[in-house]
Amino acid sequence: TNQEIAWSSHWNDIMVFGMVFFCVFVSYFSLVASLLIVTPLFLANLVCLSYMVFSDIGMNINTLPVASIGVGVGVDYAVYIVDRMKNEYFAAGKNMDLAITKAITTTGMAVTFTATCLVGGIIFWYPLSPIRFQCEMAILLALLMAMNAFMAVTLVPALFSIIKPKFALAMQSIPRGRRMIGSGAAALFFMGAVTLYGLWTGHRNIDADFFRLVTGLIVVLLIFGMGVQNVEA
Repeated sequence: TNQEIAWSSHWNDIMVFGMVFFCVFVSYFSLVASLLIVTPLFLANLVCLSYMVFSDIGMNINTLPVASIGVGVGVDYAVYIVDRMKNEYFAAGKNMDLAITKAITTTGMAVTFTATCLVGGIIFWYPLSPIRFQCEMAILLALLMAMNAFMAVTLVPALFSIIKPKFALAMQSIPRGRRMIGSGAAALFFMGAVTLYGLWTGHRNIDADFFRLVTGLIVVLLIFGMGVQNVEA
């Protein structure tokens, strides 16, 4: 059972972060954008895992989905900040510092307010609930959401200022055909890597149903990519 949970934890992290990485890549057609948004999510998840070790909270079927929930909620914060900085850069006359300041004082405030509401609605499970599962979930989810929001309004703007990513500084759009080919290649690479990882670990669930699932995910990801590109066009 412990081996199954450990394998599922690794598989869960790979799928969650991989999906976020791919979706951001399709939206901005930039590996830098994907790294810029996934990095704070990874660090927040690392902080959560460190707290679990420090507090002697084991990895079990109850705590296993926490990373997925935290990443699913936390990725919004980073995307909001990045997109606002990108838009403000041109509105501010290509002044990077002014664009970052504007993004933090507007979208950053909204992110902080949203995260505070979410954390406030969950954290009271810890002192009020007699169920250990709810107490652990309250701490872990609150920590993940708070860290994701903190990283979004601090680390992401800092990285944006240091890296000065080309996807945010260039006004010209990438041709639709090139974006579709790139999105398809990225989808095939991502799902191929996931399949190879599953085969390498020798898990018993790697069968015909698994490959049908992989094929379905590729189709969904490609449809998502084309939808994003049509909206931007």
